[in-house]
Amino acid sequence: MSEFKCIICLTSYHDETTMFLLQSCEHIYHKRCLTLLIQGEIAVGKCPVKCPVMSCSKEFIDPDLSRLINKEDKDKYLQFAFNSAMDQQADVSWCPSLSCQYAFFYEEGITDFKCPKCAKRFCLACRAPFHKGQSCKEYQIAHSRDQNDAAFMAFARGAKLKQCPGCGQMVEKAAGCDHMKCRCGRDFCYRCGGMYMQCECFKRKQKQKEELNQRMANLRKENAEKKRDSFVAESVYKEHQPYLKGQPRK
Repeated sequence: MSEFKCIICLTSYHDETTMFLLQSCEHIYHKRCLTLLIQGEIAVGKCPVKCPVMSCSKEFIDPDLSRLINKEDKDKYLQFAFNSAMDQQADVSWCPSLSCQYAFFYEEGITDFKCPKCAKRFCLACRAPFHKGQSCKEYQIAHSRDQNDAAFMAFARGAKLKQCPGCGQMVEKAAGCDHMKCRCGRDFCYRCGGMYMQCECFKRKQKQKEELNQRMANLRKENAEKKRDSFVAESVYKEHQPYLKGQPRK
């Protein structure tokens, strides 16, 4: 058993009860290492979580997740998975409101949208607040949109966009990251609309990442101490083995 090492913490397996076999690919790790790995990926919003072996990279399946993390962490992971799946659907869009995470199927030609979750009303043609009695072009002119109208309409329709809290421009979300960069120079968080790296979302993720790094450092320290103690015990045993068999001391 000792010749096999967990590739996460790089220490040997000393006890079968600490080992965990992934059902998706049958690679073996320390159970605690896998739990910390998944919690770290969840903390930064990464989805899906995959086997750390580079030649494998199979996704963790539900039975493994249920045995490795608690219900709260699993619910967060499933929400990330849902968001990721929705982002890949061409006919699915998100409520344009910065603070809302409501997903819906976009139907061509329907422009009047009232979000069932946040109750705000938008024009889906230009992703702006609904402007009854005004065309999108008239609304954009009235609100000083410095954009080519036709290009803006084509770009905005059905896209995953959020309004910049600084200038009101529409910014498209890149896959995975919540860091939004507007051409006006404003950096903001896709989730809450706050100043990026100063918002509560970022601070929470940083805190979780620091806690994870500390837990991994403690785990490596514990494993190193166990390995040292095992080496010392084995050396003492070898030194005294002849006497334990009744041989006289020299």
